[in-house]
Amino acid sequence: MSAEIIRIEPNSSVNEVVAAGSDCYNFVLRGATKLECIESSWALPLHSTAVLQEGHAWKLSAAEGNCDAIIPGSGIKLPGFVGGVLVSERSRLPVLDVPEQMKKRYYILGKETAPTARGHAMIVDYVAETFTPLHYHPNADSMFILLEGSIRFFFNNEKEVV
Repeated sequence: MSAEIIRIEPNSSVNEVVAAGSDCYNFVLRGATKLECIESSWALPLHSTAVLQEGHAWKLSAAEGNCDAIIPGSGIKLPGFVGGVLVSERSRLPVLDVPEQMKKRYYILGKETAPTARGHAMIVDYVAETFTPLHYHPNADSMFILLEGSIRFFFNNEKEVV
């Protein structure tokens, strides 16, 4: 998995085409953006997401001031998202409350929202002092983006606070 964090300055934009065999997933980390694709446009406030189908040209511009967006790519040659464009604000994403694990999952990408065999993405909202046992996903990459607060990770049996 690869990803790019882009900073969009006022009065500038990023223009791309979703590569063949890939999906495109945009997530607004800071500020607000405007997405243009398939002769339509959407306002993307903070923590909004956009899933784009392969082959579509798109433009992302700063709505006001600077904004940051993360754009992970998917080059996995599996069936992809076929809905054109799906835009969601965090408050409108499907949520699964998992009280026994002290967390909530907000689904961005997967069977709950934007079906694709190329990836799975969610925002996980942890309650303080939540503990997740050491584990790994043998058939998937994992990417963690801390939106607020801090978290402890263990890498090679050593604690790292982010």
